[in-house]
Amino acid sequence: MNKTGNISKILLTAALSLLAGACIKNDIPYPRIQAAITAFEVYGQTAAAVINTDRQTVTVDIADTVDIEKVHLKTVSLTDKAVSSIPIVSPLDLSSPLEVTLSLYQDYVWTITATQTVERAFEVANQVGVAQIDHDNRVAIAMVTPETDLSDITVTRLVLGPKNITTITPDPTALKDFTSGRKVTVLYRDKVEEWTLYVAHTQVTATVGQIDAWARVAWLTGSGQNGADLGFQIRKASSQEWTTLPSSQVTVSGGTISARATGLDPQTEYVCRAYSGDSYSAESTFTTEAETPLTDGGFEQWHMGGDSGSSTWWKPWEQGGTSFWDSGNKGSAIMNEMITYPTEDTPTGQGRGVYMETKYVNVFGVGKLAAGNIFTGTFVKVDGTNGVLNFGRPFTSRPTRLKGYFKYSPMPIDRTNDEWESLKGRMDSCHIYVVLGDWSEPVEIRTKPSDRKLLDIAGDPRIIAYGELICGKEVATWQAFDIELQYRSTSRRPTQIIVCAAASKYGDYFTGGVGSKMYVDEFTLEYDYDD
Repeated sequence: MNKTGNISKILLTAALSLLAGACIKNDIPYPRIQAAITAFEVYGQTAAAVINTDRQTVTVDIADTVDIEKVHLKTVSLTDKAVSSIPIVSPLDLSSPLEVTLSLYQDYVWTITATQTVERAFEVANQVGVAQIDHDNRVAIAMVTPETDLSDITVTRLVLGPKNITTITPDPTALKDFTSGRKVTVLYRDKVEEWTLYVAHTQVTATVGQIDAWARVAWLTGSGQNGADLGFQIRKASSQEWTTLPSSQVTVSGGTISARATGLDPQTEYVCRAYSGDSYSAESTFTTEAETPLTDGGFEQWHMGGDSGSSTWWKPWEQGGTSFWDSGNKGSAIMNEMITYPTEDTPTGQGRGVYMETKYVNVFGVGKLAAGNIFTGTFVKVDGTNGVLNFGRPFTSRPTRLKGYFKYSPMPIDRTNDEWESLKGRMDSCHIYVVLGDWSEPVEIRTKPSDRKLLDIAGDPRIIAYGELICGKEVATWQAFDIELQYRSTSRRPTQIIVCAAASKYGDYFTGGVGSKMYVDEFTLEYDYDD
């Protein structure tokens, strides 16, 4: 054999040894087997418990009919061989967060929290706005119009305890004279509470409350007289002409008013007022925010690059420029493969888009499934044959939807891990999603099974809005998509945006159909609602 052949053989053997060594070194879970609560269910819960392994928390919402100090357990499961510092048995006192230390190689402090909403309301005829309910001092105050006779009040609704199990004496409908406070006794379970009810006059019949102004939408709250014609009017600060919001944008509940004003102009000052019959509130001003476009949503800029001394791969940004998007190519490149490429097959027939393919990437029999993907953020590093990524880019606006185009050709799922073995043979699905959150930094994602950390849509309290598209069928020609963001709060402002598209929905779990192909292009953010 010549010298060149010997050198090649030596280099090949060394590379294989390094690859195998890296896999062995990084894939052994010991000693990080995290002790976790893997299942939790109680009687009377209103939705599935949210288990957040990363934060080591369990949150369960329970009905108001459940005694929060005596919650009865239905199911609880821990990581195999994990030991709890206290018995997790019925009944549990969840009136305050319950801390449990789980031990397996090391200690993990978990917190179990129950949330319980007990409705309380005090409503009377001619009421203005919503009654003030002070649970700590057991006081409820309802405001009425000036002409209302306080000696002849009609109580239309009184709720001061859990539904169906609460008794109030005397009968609220028999209470008429509210020239002074009236006392009632509230009984439920083994609790006895003494409440004082007040009714008072107010000169103000309409008010504007909280205003959450986005770019082209404003969320308004206010109050008025129960039973009157209630709503909002709005105008630009530069105009004197008022526009009454249509009923389709206004919701009235008793004496409360809420509205979604649409069709506004970004970065513009507006004036609004609430009305109750012929009366108007004081005027309130607000300014809409900027309408921020999605950076590089046309996916035009690409270049071939790599790390020092490594192979090269396609990167979705201009050479020498600043990255906004990234892909899993850095991970698959260690197996001499790419899973995400630029393509000239676009919905307009011009420019570039993104082509993604799910592959089984391997070198000398060492490998795993890799789903083609593109996301806002950075592929940080390779951990063995796994990836560590940072999801998210700085973003402070509040869009209402993500639009774009896609094509998809799925294959049957033929590669799975143990968790998703049941999906084998089912047709693969692509996934496009958008997330807004108020994290202080990008979200770290780890795909290594023994150290996995993925995006927790249901349990992450930092998530403000989410929307997704899942498709498990052939889409042979370019099709427009429209993903509406579902907001969990209209007042919170995001700090990061995550947009991700993947040829296999369960690619993070190394599960999918080899050969599934997806194209995407022309991603844009919209800022209004179609009313």
